[in-house]
Amino acid sequence: MIKVTKKVYMVENMKKTIVCPNCRTRVTVDGLPGERVFVTCPRCNTPGFFTFPKTVEPKHLKQKKEEVEPSKILLTPRRLLAIGIAAVFTILLMFCVILPTIQGSMHFLIVLSGSMSPEINAGDIVISMRVNPEEIKVNDIITFRYKDEPENCITHRVVNVIDENGRLSFMTKGDANEDPDQRIVESSELIGKVAFVIPYLGYLPHFARTKIGFVTLVIIPGSLIIINEIWNIIKTLKKKEPDEVRK
Repeated sequence: MIKVTKKVYMVENMKKTIVCPNCRTRVTVDGLPGERVFVTCPRCNTPGFFTFPKTVEPKHLKQKKEEVEPSKILLTPRRLLAIGIAAVFTILLMFCVILPTIQGSMHFLIVLSGSMSPEINAGDIVISMRVNPEEIKVNDIITFRYKDEPENCITHRVVNVIDENGRLSFMTKGDANEDPDQRIVESSELIGKVAFVIPYLGYLPHFARTKIGFVTLVIIPGSLIIINEIWNIIKTLKKKEPDEVRK
């Protein structure tokens, strides 16, 4: 019997797989902690000695030690890289898959020009909520789309609300523009009222659609993840490599 951290544990035989240095034959031997055993290769009869480790840490103590091991808690550079890659994929998934499916009462739009600078800049993302035309007031920022230009969405500030026998329309102007927009926005062209602005985040999905962006944000991070997993597998296999018998 041996003492470990002031507790007594039963000593059990240890099993080790060792390798003959001549013919590389694997041999399994039994022994006690600290015991030096004589081994003969059954294939080439090469003799040698193998010494078992002197102490054996109980499994429950080893598991408890691993649970509080600082290296597994701290944010290592590799873990930070994994978190960054996961964040990029999450953002791309949100803007390329999830958001298009929920477009309806809420619209996420990437600002491509600086006509609303400095309050809204190119590269920002605006979130426009669908509202009734009657709720729009002067100084509100709205998003609209002209009927003859359905592919373009514009986000400008309302400078005047026009009521013609209950039929509302809006005069708009970009904050960075000197003159109001030449065209009046009809109620049917209204998409929504801007509720939130997320600075600079629009550059990421826009950049991801380019060839360089796709390689930078998808191909390279994906390759790093694969390389990291292969390296972890190689390290695990090396740890399981059997000991060599000493002559």
